[in-house]
Amino acid sequence: MKQFFGQVASEGIGIGVVLNLSKNTSLAKENAENSLNNEFQMALYLRAKEIVNSRLSTLYNQTLDNLGQEMAKIVLFEQFLLEDDEFDGKIQQHIADGKTAQEAIKETQNSLYETFKTLKDSYLAERIAEIADLSTQLENSINGDYQMFNLSENTVIIATDVAVSQLLTFDKPKICGIVTTKGSLTTHTSIIAQTAGIPLLIQVDNDILNTENGTKIAIDTFSKSAIVQPTDYQVNTILQKIKETSEEKLNQERFRGCKTQTKDGFDIRLYANIGSVEDAKMAYNADTEGVGLLRSEFLFINRNDYPSEEEQYNTYWQIVQELHFKPLIIRTIDIGTDKNADYFNLPTETNPALGYRAIRICLDRPQLFENQLRAIYRAAQTAYKQKEHNPIAIMFPMIVACWEVEKCLQFCQNIENELNINFKVAKGIMIETPAAVLIANDLAKMVDFFSVGSNDLAQYILAIDRQCGNHLEKYVDFEHPALLKALKMTAQAAIENNIWCGICGELATYPNLTEFLIREGYTEFSVNYHKILKMREIINNITRFPA
Repeated sequence: MKQFFGQVASEGIGIGVVLNLSKNTSLAKENAENSLNNEFQMALYLRAKEIVNSRLSTLYNQTLDNLGQEMAKIVLFEQFLLEDDEFDGKIQQHIADGKTAQEAIKETQNSLYETFKTLKDSYLAERIAEIADLSTQLENSINGDYQMFNLSENTVIIATDVAVSQLLTFDKPKICGIVTTKGSLTTHTSIIAQTAGIPLLIQVDNDILNTENGTKIAIDTFSKSAIVQPTDYQVNTILQKIKETSEEKLNQERFRGCKTQTKDGFDIRLYANIGSVEDAKMAYNADTEGVGLLRSEFLFINRNDYPSEEEQYNTYWQIVQELHFKPLIIRTIDIGTDKNADYFNLPTETNPALGYRAIRICLDRPQLFENQLRAIYRAAQTAYKQKEHNPIAIMFPMIVACWEVEKCLQFCQNIENELNINFKVAKGIMIETPAAVLIANDLAKMVDFFSVGSNDLAQYILAIDRQCGNHLEKYVDFEHPALLKALKMTAQAAIENNIWCGICGELATYPNLTEFLIREGYTEFSVNYHKILKMREIINNITRFPA
């Protein structure tokens, strides 16, 4: 028995047998007799490209049917790369310069890796996994040995990393867990695992790659561990946890359709965090009472130009309809150099979390800001005309000063006048900086609500990068006195100024803090839609004002 610990990218418990992808890597075949024949190498590459493109097209349609449009876009990224000058163009140039097809692919992959590493851009760096995946697919097609795996029931995949195309191709119901030595919380692989409900443990020690295929293994993300060759006692413990988790989910179904209300009758808004139209559908089906955070930057990333006002309007209106007119709080774009939007032409920054992002960019680029606000107001106007009810509210991120709020409100007022808006559109701000906490009483006089961005607030107060690895995890303390004091100050400022205060991010679902937050005056929780019923159960068993 050996236990390995890592970082949780997707929650869950599983027990099964190992499929070790690192032990299934095929050896490249040499084309020695044709290695100096440029025409042959080019034909070899172009044929491989055609095969991979055809496979990705099939995979796109399968993903669209099974997981929805947002997940299918991940496949489109690889198809886009196949025609991109920075990838395809460079490969063809290397072949023209005398490289073999395989050498050209590998050299291009390494070149892009070095470029992304230099940019220090976390979003682009995470795309290295997709570039590596595409390169591997091309190489395997050249070798004629593209690998397909027939998974047995209850397979736990072990790998350095799992490529998106692999995970999408796998028979996912047969996968009861994934363990990787690399990866991050925001990669497409992590997102797909969360969507498919597959437990995923990342950044595990490399020694786990020595595990042989067919070995029994247990994965328990609640203890952040994978156990190779678990003892009978450990197996029974895991099986009991699986049973309890299943029973817990069934029990939580009792709260579907119920009000979210403390035991002493105090109503709480239980909303979802979303980042796409597909998320809106999933959140509605998960029984959310609304959306407390729409990350609108999904409209701006992975493209070559700004979305038009019309495109934004149509998307916001579609989300309103998918939510069946439940409350929708749209956060204006929070974009910076940590997200893939090269056309913004943002300066390179060593620390994007403290850099030129979010409201700072919007206030400097009035056309960008006005287009988004006008699209939001138009969606609200359409909703109001249909239902005489406006479900949309606007929220501004990364606020540190009152003058920023004044400028935001002036933009809103100008558009309200332009569109003849004659109904209320609530405006709020995210409290995610220590500066905003310290002037919360002044800010509360200017807006209709607060929403604490707990992930950013925690990282700024504790001085710990929210994407930190395991070496810093022991310093992340969501019950740190300074953080609790900041949360309390924010709620008090809201109460004193008769506005409501909510919270979103990981801390909103932290069990030990839910009761504290409710008693301090937080009336809205915005969480991952998978956790709606679980949070409702927790909240409905809390007494806000104990005797």
